[in-house]
Amino acid sequence: MLDECLQIFKQELKNNSNLVLDTIILADGDYVLVHDDGTYDVEKIKYSKRDRCLIEKPEDEIYDKLCFYDYQSQLVSMNKPQDPGKTIHSNNYLSLFVKKESFNNGKMNDKTIERYFKALKNPQDKYKGKDLQMYNFVNDNISEINQERLLHNKQWLKEHIYNLEGVDYNEKDYLKIFFEVDDQLYIDEGNRYLLTKIFNCNDYNVYDDGTVYGLPNYNLQLNAKKPFLENKTRMHKIPYMVSLEDALLQKQFFDYLLNRVSTGKSNVYINEDNDKRIYCLDNIENIDKGFNGFYLKTKKGKELEIHYMDVITDYKMYLTPLFDFKNVIRALDDECYREYKYRNEVEKLINNILFSKYLINNYFTAPDDIKSIKADSVYKKNLLTCRNAIFAWTRAGRLDDIGYVLPKAALEVVINSIRKEYIKSAQKQLNLYFALNKYFNKQENDMESIRERLRTKINSEHQNVIENDLEYSFAVGQAIAYLQSKSKAKNKTQDIINQFIVIRNDRVLKIKLKQFYRRYNYGLFVGKTRFNYMFSMIMEYLDVKKIDQGMLLAGYLGENLIYEKGEKENG
Repeated sequence: MLDECLQIFKQELKNNSNLVLDTIILADGDYVLVHDDGTYDVEKIKYSKRDRCLIEKPEDEIYDKLCFYDYQSQLVSMNKPQDPGKTIHSNNYLSLFVKKESFNNGKMNDKTIERYFKALKNPQDKYKGKDLQMYNFVNDNISEINQERLLHNKQWLKEHIYNLEGVDYNEKDYLKIFFEVDDQLYIDEGNRYLLTKIFNCNDYNVYDDGTVYGLPNYNLQLNAKKPFLENKTRMHKIPYMVSLEDALLQKQFFDYLLNRVSTGKSNVYINEDNDKRIYCLDNIENIDKGFNGFYLKTKKGKELEIHYMDVITDYKMYLTPLFDFKNVIRALDDECYREYKYRNEVEKLINNILFSKYLINNYFTAPDDIKSIKADSVYKKNLLTCRNAIFAWTRAGRLDDIGYVLPKAALEVVINSIRKEYIKSAQKQLNLYFALNKYFNKQENDMESIRERLRTKINSEHQNVIENDLEYSFAVGQAIAYLQSKSKAKNKTQDIINQFIVIRNDRVLKIKLKQFYRRYNYGLFVGKTRFNYMFSMIMEYLDVKKIDQGMLLAGYLGENLIYEKGEKENG
């Protein structure tokens, strides 16, 4: 799948060779451009993570130049530095990257500069074995190191780096210094480092017909510390190899994705459409047409992380049919009860109502790292159970397990909220449970019909009968809520409903309900009242195949029919 994405990305590069450079967001800090005559300009760059935009930057021409210099001077990773002490984070003698805190803690000094430039003056001296072979292979096509310029730059840095005018050394960001030279020299010096380090480990390199093949460096780790990742039973121990050209393409692809996720564009859709091959979207943006291709979910960690990949067919963010979130149990009205057009709107609804806003930010968080809801085992358990299915439906259009795991989890969350006395939350959660069951499982709850039938029966002049298990379960919930309302306790709790929620056997339920009735019947009227009709019908309905928890909770949490205004005495 990754290979197909790389080939499509390669086509995009043919149309725009600056695709990676155009999407770079430079790190916060002071950027120093040193001119040929030794004078310099300081440019400040600051990015707002909240607004996802640069709030301080130089004019576009200067910014583009800084992006180019910066990209050619980056390390592949901090595990492959030029500076043995890892204080300086650039890769060539034309630039120097250092965290400002290194000036204050004593790590940045003349000794550090000497150490850095010594490594750059004769790079071959620090390489041995396979690394030296790789260096010699790539160095054949690169111009010689300009030792005079290297010495000049080192001297300039020693004289100026500690007191640059316009640089605040107390800020917790970067100082990056670039010497202005011809672009090709930056490319050559960048390649001198990059091509030597492009593979995961040069020990596995194979040289053939003027090129080299090696273990790719991205989304894969294999080294002496991880021998268990080797294929011990095969002739070649490494999983697969790529050419130097393909390794560079892979690097550009991962750099591009990292640039995009740095601005919140973590949802990547890739196809072969000549009009637009790659869509990088945030969690709010939508694909506005049926999409066929590849989907990647990315995250910015120490490097780019791909958390999810899938092949998708006719994916649309727009929902058909719409998701209809109704207040079926007749709880307090709320603006959230309406139709929803887009998958990410339903995702947000699930996130807010069922998972207290912890879902979207924890799709790929390790279980032990979800600390905010660690104390609530029900929330955490159901989040871990459902998150893969919800994500696959929202971002890739997959139904898979969502119709099974999500309604089940929703019901558990409702029960948990009732136990904690969060009744308003439980009402919304229960309404969402019914909406999810209807949308994903085509299960009509027939709530309006059940309410109307039961309303007619308890307002009748004669005794009626309950017709099915759903009506029975709803009536039980209504009866429990009504009896609980008759309690004269100062602080009424949900302890009573908690006793009924766990009951699966109807005989046990009726025994428990009779006990409950005896406890509170001192406040009930005799005769043809709504409650008496309802209670009699419950006790006379014996053909119970299944107590429906959802309907029982709907009866308990919803508007109570016994208290409706009317001519008949309500209880």
